[in-house]
Amino acid sequence: MEGAAEPGVAKSSSPFGRYPGGGQKLLGSPPDWSNCRSGYGLDLARVTGVTTCAYCGLDLTETFNQWLLMSVDHVIPKSEGTRLGIEPAYINDMFNLVLACAGCNAFKNRYQLPGELAAGLDLRTPQGFVSLRDQVFAARARLIAERRALEMAEYERRRWAKPLSPPIERPRRRVIVGPAAAGAGPGPSATTD
Repeated sequence: MEGAAEPGVAKSSSPFGRYPGGGQKLLGSPPDWSNCRSGYGLDLARVTGVTTCAYCGLDLTETFNQWLLMSVDHVIPKSEGTRLGIEPAYINDMFNLVLACAGCNAFKNRYQLPGELAAGLDLRTPQGFVSLRDQVFAARARLIAERRALEMAEYERRRWAKPLSPPIERPRRRVIVGPAAAGAGPGPSATTD
């Protein structure tokens, strides 16, 4: 399996070294944003040659079920790029995109950059942007690895294999609604749990 890491352990290096130009130059925006597996994710894999999750190393093309998990992650999220005034062409360029499995992409998907990460960087240049992207990738990879470890611990508890206790029977109580509730005589009533 290409570049696979042990399950639950983040890869130790970023995928950008395998990108054309070492991930340092603009690659263009994917032309087809309609669907990940047949559009922008496929374009990203073809341009970069990378088919594994950038965070956990799962090969997203090895089996059909793994292919269904393919998603694309903006390393510097669009919302953060807008907040920082970064050129949208940099945010949507393939040099800011990585393939990710659905699980890793969902972990820390609403990442907010600590202010100090961008301090002193000229985010109007590809070099400044790449420096920030690499810092963000490293920070997110650590956070995702921590979350994967928590999820692995939960998985290993295998709680689905333990039968639930039978539900506790609660006595039904009668609730009177309508005029009878105000003492005006008989009226409709309802029974609730």
